[in-house]
Amino acid sequence: RSRIESGLAFDVDLGTVQTLAGADDSLKATLADLQSGMGGIASLSTLARDFSAVAGDVLAAAKPPASNRMEKVWRRLSSMVSVRRTGDVSGDDVAARIARTEMHLNAGDLAAALNEVKDLTGAAAEAVGPWLQKAQVHFKTMTALDDLTRQAVQRLAQPAGAVK
Repeated sequence: RSRIESGLAFDVDLGTVQTLAGADDSLKATLADLQSGMGGIASLSTLARDFSAVAGDVLAAAKPPASNRMEKVWRRLSSMVSVRRTGDVSGDDVAARIARTEMHLNAGDLAAALNEVKDLTGAAAEAVGPWLQKAQVHFKTMTALDDLTRQAVQRLAQPAGAVK
């Protein structure tokens, strides 16, 4: 767990768990999900920091193309200063979703953050794509680790003769 949460590779640890699991079919799906992050996953704090860095690009990508020369000049000037909404902003537009995503990440709720950005479309989806992929690997790996931990605790709690 500590290696995974630190973003370190855990292939040796996973190999040990796989050896201990043997041919236990009930663990196959969980162990397969753990393999997706075997080389190391981004920590939650790294994901939050990286999202803050990409949020401006996502917002810029979501804007329609400038329709005239003055609008192009204005966009170029405004790109030098980044101002965006934060917190629990209502609405379904990209800016509101980005604000809520950051809020969820800062609260440590990756599942809620993923729900905010997973349905973005077009250029905004392309801009958030690389971050989203890293975040999904983190989520899948941590969910599998939690499931593995739960199963291990349940098995330890069973009487010795009841273990399958």
